[in-house]
Amino acid sequence: MPDKPIERMGMYGWYDPSHILQTGIRVGIATIFGEFLDRRELFGNRDDVKPATLDPHHDYSKQADGTDRPAIWLDYIADTGDGWDPTYAVARLLARTNLFFWRIGDQWRTDPSAKDVDAANEPATSVATRRAEVLVMGGDQVYATASRDEYRRRLLVPFEQAAIAEGAERALEASDVYAIPGNHDWYDGLNSFMGLFSARRPGAAPEGFGGGRRIGYRLSKQTRSYFALKLPGNWWLLGVDAQLTGYLDRGQIAFFDDIAQKEMALGSNVILCAAMPSWSYVDLDGDADEIFRNYSYLEGVVTGTARSDATHPRRHNLRLVLTGDSHHYARYMEGTGQEAVGATSTTIAKDTRCYLTWGGGGAFLHPTHQLKSTSFDWRYAPPPPVTPIATAGDPATVRRTFTKKVVYPSAGHSRLLSLRVPLFAWNNPWFTALMFCFGLVMAWALAGVADLKGERLPDALRTAASTWDAVKQLFFLLVSFPWAVLTCVALVAALTYFSAAWHKALRWLTGLAHTCAYVVGFFAWFLYVARGIKLDAWPAWSPVLLVLIVAAGWAVIAPTIMGFYLWISSMVRRHWNEAFSSLRVKHHKGFLRLHVDQAGTVTVYPVAIDEVPRRGEGELAAKLIERPIRLVP
Repeated sequence: MPDKPIERMGMYGWYDPSHILQTGIRVGIATIFGEFLDRRELFGNRDDVKPATLDPHHDYSKQADGTDRPAIWLDYIADTGDGWDPTYAVARLLARTNLFFWRIGDQWRTDPSAKDVDAANEPATSVATRRAEVLVMGGDQVYATASRDEYRRRLLVPFEQAAIAEGAERALEASDVYAIPGNHDWYDGLNSFMGLFSARRPGAAPEGFGGGRRIGYRLSKQTRSYFALKLPGNWWLLGVDAQLTGYLDRGQIAFFDDIAQKEMALGSNVILCAAMPSWSYVDLDGDADEIFRNYSYLEGVVTGTARSDATHPRRHNLRLVLTGDSHHYARYMEGTGQEAVGATSTTIAKDTRCYLTWGGGGAFLHPTHQLKSTSFDWRYAPPPPVTPIATAGDPATVRRTFTKKVVYPSAGHSRLLSLRVPLFAWNNPWFTALMFCFGLVMAWALAGVADLKGERLPDALRTAASTWDAVKQLFFLLVSFPWAVLTCVALVAALTYFSAAWHKALRWLTGLAHTCAYVVGFFAWFLYVARGIKLDAWPAWSPVLLVLIVAAGWAVIAPTIMGFYLWISSMVRRHWNEAFSSLRVKHHKGFLRLHVDQAGTVTVYPVAIDEVPRRGEGELAAKLIERPIRLVP
């Protein structure tokens, strides 16, 4: 039986009518019932009095013979499984034995002829990285809604084909993969995610029955949607499942508290994989209490600072936070220390925490021009190693300051890309087709109402004494057609709900103004066609021509209004997600490569591809977004 041909999925059409309906239904169900049917409560025993322990198969600080592991390479990737081209291209880079980056001016780029050179012989003008022994997926492994079939088509197949293309199938079988779910993984109640990534039975050996599934030839060893990995050099990597709203279940809190207080040595260094970059969303998607609260509690649990009892809880250092959710690269810093910029690396001060967002695994690109440094008063002190800074007013609060350092793509390039947003009709052809159908129905209905009144469109509008008389005539046709009025009312409600304005009154005002733009645009075009285009050459066909021309013009006008609305909104830091999802940009993708040595130094290499080739094939011109980032113990 011949193999089934590989389906190379295009970038997800977020504004395709069928996708809008499907995603809306799944999101609605997940939002309403997600907290009532939380699967984390099923596989986490909330009433077990025994403290959680580290799964022995999650201990990467030791080698098979029990000796200390000298070093380990890890890759972090987030927001995969959108289109074939970017997902496959990034997966190819992940599968390669080595990635070498040569300094060319101020940039570090790959040299295809050097990829097989021994790293020990490299001069100071290059850096060498090795394929990861552990791949960590940081959420949203598939778009737009999770299902077994979508995981297979958009994640498993491109990763498997990438391994085959790079000749790495056997080598990757010695690697492991872990994943935390994002909101898109939760849209089916986490069913597909659990079946794929958490198929290993608790206590089962990975190489035996019930030992987990392979994803791109890598073995998944986790049994829950969250995990703890022990690394060399007194480092730990913790992956957290924050569900849809940032909610942390009691069983998960107990798990990380037990790991922090029973398993971690005092003063351990923590790499935290969070669900979303809460620090950069403050004042962008909500206030600090709404956006930052759950993350603040989480960092207190994993570092021991959430405990205030007299038992002298163990304290740990949260040095590095990794997250996806935003499909761009952004490095933020918190702390008073100054980073040391050298010729080949940037060293982060020991009293400073590094926040890295890089959701470049294959999803559409997000803008960066809306990002800025954030500072706000908070009622809890930051965990170590950051020193709390008291506020000038209330002594019970501290100042949390997150300084933006590097973004990719640059803010200037992001603004240039945003100029394509008004071309909404071109970028989203199925939405344009939907607007054609809508214009066809509305124009046909108005023409039918006119016929019922003994009038003939467009003749009645063309022979009106003035434009104002034609407007009044069209208005009375509209109000005498109840479905048209109800459609306008529904449109106001829908666009008010869609509005990203913070204040309720402004949301209604924005929704009303947005609706007026559509109503005025439609009837202005209707009147222009009726009065400005001579359709009387074919008297019998003039109503039909009127309806068709109005519908064709509306198919361009309506998406253009939407495009300008999104573009203007993105310029004032609103609707940035909706604006760039309409572009479906497949370029500017990548991942983070981490090296942990036995001495406790972590080096992070932010890898990117500026241009993803067609079908993800051919040469991949990778680069480092910035110098390697070093965190010393």
